[in-house]
Amino acid sequence: MFCTHRDVADVREQPTPVCYVDEHGKASRHTFDFLLLMKDGRKIAVAIKPAKFKKKWWPIIRCIAEQMSRSFADAAVLMTEEDLHPDLVHNGRLIHAVRRDPPGAPDDRMRELVGDLKGSVRIGELVRYSGLEGRGFRAIVRLIGDGELDIDGGRIGYDTTIFRPDREKAR
Repeated sequence: MFCTHRDVADVREQPTPVCYVDEHGKASRHTFDFLLLMKDGRKIAVAIKPAKFKKKWWPIIRCIAEQMSRSFADAAVLMTEEDLHPDLVHNGRLIHAVRRDPPGAPDDRMRELVGDLKGSVRIGELVRYSGLEGRGFRAIVRLIGDGELDIDGGRIGYDTTIFRPDREKAR
């Protein structure tokens, strides 16, 4: 889900556990769900927990954030399902699923077709033009996940408008 965010350069799942001393003085370890490597160089440790456990986990994450080494992360955050837009979750799962495919000719063909893209185009139109059907759709989703293409928002689908990101603005 984080791989669709424009400011995220890389996502590491289940990074190395961090050690901390809890509020009772007991040494403990915690493994964050994700470590986000941001394009500006910051690192953000993310714990995902159900909203019903927010009161329990917030003090723990705050305690860890105060003690963790800045070489591990610059910040630690707690996220629940209340913090995540359903479209972001959908797109993240889709990108994760298509990354299981080995890259190949459909990726090369779609990269070729969007190489000089000026403006925007609907995914369905590009897939239809390519003749690659579902393989073309999955290749486009991988290009979105890799940051070679972007969307204005919403759920990725055949009606989604894609465009090449402005590399100068991204810097």
